[in-house]
Amino acid sequence: MNDEQSGDVAPPPSGAAPTSRLALAGLCLATLPWWAWGACQAEALPKSVQLPVWAAACGLSVLGAVFGFRRSGRVARSAILVGLFSPPVTFVLGLLSGAAQGKYGPHGRPLRRGGRALTPEAAPTRAWLTPIERLPPDERAAAAWRRTASVELASVAAFNHLANELLAVGAPPELVLNALRDGRDEVHHAVACYSLAQAFDGRSEGPAAFPPAVTPRPAGPATVQTLVLECLVESGLFEATSALVAGRLAARPGLAPTVRDTLARIATDEARHAEHGWAVVEWGWWAVSHELAQRALASAEAPRGDVDLLNAGIADDVVWADCFRQAKQAAASRLASLRSAAARCAADGAPPGRAA
Repeated sequence: MNDEQSGDVAPPPSGAAPTSRLALAGLCLATLPWWAWGACQAEALPKSVQLPVWAAACGLSVLGAVFGFRRSGRVARSAILVGLFSPPVTFVLGLLSGAAQGKYGPHGRPLRRGGRALTPEAAPTRAWLTPIERLPPDERAAAAWRRTASVELASVAAFNHLANELLAVGAPPELVLNALRDGRDEVHHAVACYSLAQAFDGRSEGPAAFPPAVTPRPAGPATVQTLVLECLVESGLFEATSALVAGRLAARPGLAPTVRDTLARIATDEARHAEHGWAVVEWGWWAVSHELAQRALASAEAPRGDVDLLNAGIADDVVWADCFRQAKQAAASRLASLRSAAARCAADGAPPGRAA
């Protein structure tokens, strides 16, 4: 009697254990911490749920390893290895990437795509430099000012995108003009910061080509609501913070005159940019609930700075944190005023709609 007649199934060749569904399920579960880490990196999840989601993924990853222990074969062994190593490896990567993302940003209004702040690389060029007096050599100060310059340059693209998106949602002309003027300010900021970097180390460097400047936002077309929330956080909070930081640094004794002048101009311009952002918020307030605005404000985290560079005009974590706290309190107070104004309009029977 052959195998077909007896109904028996021939065993697999020696050394080739069958792949079971349990082992495959274990391997899939084992990869979940990586998916959670990627979602956190892309800011596809709100910051308030990122840690719980990652922790749950780690628990399921360990369960995947348990599934692997219950079976044999290559897939089962992979489930064990990936399931046990994914939690600690993604934890370390999260710490490293969190530190990298937080340091030196977001200062002002960065260009964001997929939740990330994008900036150009440095490249040899004199096009973005103006001659200024040489400063005492300081490689760290030069590097910090180039990073600042790259954020300022990326802000040029961010403001031009904002102007186009304001046009797309029917904003009044003064809001569009404000965005374009703010972008022009950022060009001057970038030139000043690249020039300060050269003054510290003598290298003629400016921005490399920056293709993301024309990359559309990946989340789809802008709406009044998305622009209001973006301007609330990026301008009403972060640019206001940058203005406070630059103003505090400019008042420090012992700064080189060129550094002081650059900081004073940035402080003045960033404060104006913050007010322009609030103008967008007030215009489109009808499209955003107070609770949603509060959540957007609460989820923002303080920018990070550098250490031992205050005398070079670069803020440390303490200065950023203190100015961020002040800006956040002021923004919360303005939100409360907007809510009160909206409540008065409702009591007077005024219909909701775009501000004039």
